[in-house]
Amino acid sequence: MKKVLNIIGYISLVTIPYLLLSFILVFHNLVKILILIALLIIIVFQIRHHKKTKLKDYGIRILTTIISIVVLGAIIHYGYGMVKNIQANDLAKTIEKISFEEYEINQKQLENNLKFVNEKSLIFKGTSDATIYYTNGITEKTQVYYPGFYIIKINGDKYYFKY
Repeated sequence: MKKVLNIIGYISLVTIPYLLLSFILVFHNLVKILILIALLIIIVFQIRHHKKTKLKDYGIRILTTIISIVVLGAIIHYGYGMVKNIQANDLAKTIEKISFEEYEINQKQLENNLKFVNEKSLIFKGTSDATIYYTNGITEKTQVYYPGFYIIKINGDKYYFKY
């Protein structure tokens, strides 16, 4: 069983380019920093454990490191999205309306329909200039992207608007 896991560990090295590509293209900067810290902690733990045990099964160590970073990366990524969705609900309460082209989205439509885009890069079909009117009287110029549904850029972050 040890030899099989060792071989699987070496084969799992093939997934590293995919993991790096998704790390670069999908994750936000804060999530990247947290994942790099988690990876550093995992590597330090693996080195300390190797010095204590002197085991030569490097494939198993590679496999556990890759599995650990994928699991921790998913937890960090989805946890960040959940926190930002809570903030999106609070943000929707501060917006009076968003107007663009001939459309206008009011506060009632925004409540519980504004969701954080938990990916860094998306492909858009088109954009439109928009104006956000806050309840405190401040206006902000922004853009609305529409790849079949609306994505609104508010305070530097992008949010889905499910209409």
